[in-house]
Amino acid sequence: MNNSATQKQIFLAIEQAKNILIVPHKDPDPDTLGAALALHEHITSCSKQARIFNLTGASKKFHFLPHYNQISSDPVVWEDTSIDLIIVLDSGDLDYAGILPMMETITFRPQIVNIDHHKTNAFFGDINLVNLESSSTSEILYFLFRHNRVSITPTMATNLIAGIMYDTDNFTNAATKYTSLFATSDLVKHGGRFHFIKEHLYRDKSVDILKLWGEILGRLQHNTKHDIVYTFITLRDLNHHSVSEDDLRGFSNFLSNIKEGSGAIFFKEKPDGNIRVSMRTTYDHIDMSAIAEHFGGGGHKKACGFELEGPIDTAFERFFIELDTHPIPWRLS
Repeated sequence: MNNSATQKQIFLAIEQAKNILIVPHKDPDPDTLGAALALHEHITSCSKQARIFNLTGASKKFHFLPHYNQISSDPVVWEDTSIDLIIVLDSGDLDYAGILPMMETITFRPQIVNIDHHKTNAFFGDINLVNLESSSTSEILYFLFRHNRVSITPTMATNLIAGIMYDTDNFTNAATKYTSLFATSDLVKHGGRFHFIKEHLYRDKSVDILKLWGEILGRLQHNTKHDIVYTFITLRDLNHHSVSEDDLRGFSNFLSNIKEGSGAIFFKEKPDGNIRVSMRTTYDHIDMSAIAEHFGGGGHKKACGFELEGPIDTAFERFFIELDTHPIPWRLS
C-alpha cells in the first residue's frame, strides 16, 4: 500500500474508533513524546476519547513539552476492554514499545497502527506507516496531518518541532533532509516555538555534567583493527558527579564530531548491570544497524543501539571479539 493510501487509512481508523490508546516507546525521547502529544491533541479535539500510555513514564526533563501531563504509566488502562485502536509510535516492535506483555494477555483485540521511521521495524501493525526516509516519527506525523488537512495548533506544532529537532540533533546529523527543514519551517508558521524548544533541548548542561563529559572523553580509545572509536561510563561516575542518566542525552551524537574512526560507540552501564551500547557514524558506506541487529538491537544505519550483559570491565573485549568471529556486513563497500 502506498504512503498516501496508508495515511488515509490511518485517519479512517481514527475516525471509526471510539477509544484510542497512544503508545510512545519505553524511556521516551522528545521525538516519540512530541508525536504522541501532538496526535493526542488532535484526536481529543475531535471529541474522541484518547489516552497516552508509557510503560516507564517520561523524564521530568521533558516537562516543557506542551500537555506533558497527559502521559501516564498507570497500567489500569489495560483493564479497559473498550479500547478499539492502539497507535504505537517510534517503535520497531511491541517489546520496544513496552506493551508486548499486555498485548499477550488482554482478552480484547484492538486494531493496531504502527507509525515509525526505523529500518528495523517489524511491521507489526494492522496498518503500518513506516518511512525510512523521514528524520523522525514527528516528521511523519507532520506529513500525516498535512495530507489529511488537519488544522495544526501552535502547541501541536511545538511538540512536532521538538521531535524533529531532537532526532536531527538540531539539524546537524545525517537524518536531516529537505523534508525535515520544510516541515519545521511550516510548523513555525503554524505557531511552533522553535527557539523555546532549542533552549530546552540544547542549553541544559550544568558544570557537573560537563565535568563528567570531560572524564568520558578522556577515556576515548581507537580500535584500529575495526577503525572504531569508543568510550564508556559507569554507575559510579554518575553517582560521583551527582548527575542522572538523562544528563547524558546528546553525548552519543556528540561523538559523531570525532574525525578518526569509521564510527563511534558509547558503552553505558545500567542499574541492572547490563550495558547500553549506542553507535554513531557519519559515513554512507557504514551500516551500524547491522551490528546492532546482530546483538538484538536496532535503529538506523548511522544511529542505533543494543544491550550487552555486564560487567562493563569486559564488555569492550567481548564486543570486539564478536566482531572478529562473526562476518557482520556493516561495511557496505
